[in-house]
Amino acid sequence: MKKYLFITLILTFLGGCASVTTQYYRLPDSGLPKQEKNTHLVALKVAMPNFLNTTSMAYQTDDVTLNFSQQNLWADSLQNSITQSLINKLNKKTNVQEYVISQAPLNKNITVAVNRFYGRYDGHVTVSGFIQMTSAEGKILKSQNFDFSIAQKGDGYAAMVRALDTSLDQLTQTILTEMNE
Repeated sequence: MKKYLFITLILTFLGGCASVTTQYYRLPDSGLPKQEKNTHLVALKVAMPNFLNTTSMAYQTDDVTLNFSQQNLWADSLQNSITQSLINKLNKKTNVQEYVISQAPLNKNITVAVNRFYGRYDGHVTVSGFIQMTSAEGKILKSQNFDFSIAQKGDGYAAMVRALDTSLDQLTQTILTEMNE
């Protein structure tokens, strides 16, 4: 009996030493967007593949392999975080129109389709996809591809998140310059 108790205590101790703390990350500007009263509203929507829209952070380990972290996770849905971050960044940079989340089509609608949003083995992050502006009737008014590669400043997931946020700054500028009528 003492032998089983001793083994149980040893295994419990070793299990406690092996546990890893889970870290949660969020994009700096991903708080809920503030809704202002503005007559020139633009609906912004982010779309992404299911494999990216998880809580696990993606990291490309070679030219064909993506790994998804188990202990380093997004604090919220990645799609929601990117949407909120872009809306906040866009609204900080323009007074002409207000970017909002809207279920119903507005006169101007922008969809940002994100195909890649992850860190890479070479110390860069990659963010790519396309932007499409449509009318309330669904007519495509403009379309623009984007592909950003940003060097991380330091190691680790926090540096990766900051570099991904920098890519969203560039995407914000692309939306402002390419998607205006």
